[in-house]
Amino acid sequence: MTPWLAFWLGLFIAGCTENPFFKDDSISQPHRTIAGSVRLSDGLSPDGVFIWLEGHDLTATTDTHGRFSLTLPPPVTQAGDAYPDGVFRVFYFLANYYLETARVKIRKGEFLRAQADVTAKGELAPDKILQKFLRIEVTVGPNEIKAIFRIWSKLRCDYKPQNLRIP
Repeated sequence: MTPWLAFWLGLFIAGCTENPFFKDDSISQPHRTIAGSVRLSDGLSPDGVFIWLEGHDLTATTDTHGRFSLTLPPPVTQAGDAYPDGVFRVFYFLANYYLETARVKIRKGEFLRAQADVTAKGELAPDKILQKFLRIEVTVGPNEIKAIFRIWSKLRCDYKPQNLRIP
């Protein structure tokens, strides 16, 4: 066998992630990724919700649709006890919303599917809905606007509104 043929054959075999002959999941990638979804109780865009995995250096932020994923590094790159086995919490945080959590199980550098809050497909379920912490409403009526303009006109004598009509 020529060296080039051996090289290309080795590259082909190393790059295979599916069995081309019949359906067999034994070649599939390990379960190192989980995904989830977040919504906000007030219907605003959940873009930028901060997600982190307790006890690990894994973080993510949601996209405009509230979707995110967390991926554990390959076991080869996990030095020592960097990703210990056990049950861990996934935290969901956005300013002015209550903190939410989900539970995941990790063993030998992989997320265990169909356990804790992870489905058999690797999704965190159910979707998390973050509840608003504080709601502030400010109502400004015509009387308040008139008072503001009176104060402003005393501070800035050179300003004289020409076409301003306040009912």
